[in-house]
Amino acid sequence: PSQFSQNPFNIRVYVDNNRGFATIDREIQLEDVRVTLSLPNGLTVQGGPTRVIPRINPRAVGFVDFTVTADDTVTGELTY
Repeated sequence: PSQFSQNPFNIRVYVDNNRGFATIDREIQLEDVRVTLSLPNGLTVQGGPTRVIPRINPRAVGFVDFTVTADDTVTGELTY
């Protein structure tokens, strides 16, 4: 087809705080986690490429959603 059938589309990014940032015998809360989505030419993130997760408790998973639009110049497979 000449156009992407699901445009715009959503991308969800998960951030896991399962002891990955913990010190020995101490779990810590992650705060103000910045997630930046880098995309190739032809794909644009609505509202800008960076989102912030205010808090991710220990042993929890946080997430952010991005809405992405493909322009009419995009063809083929794109890596992001």
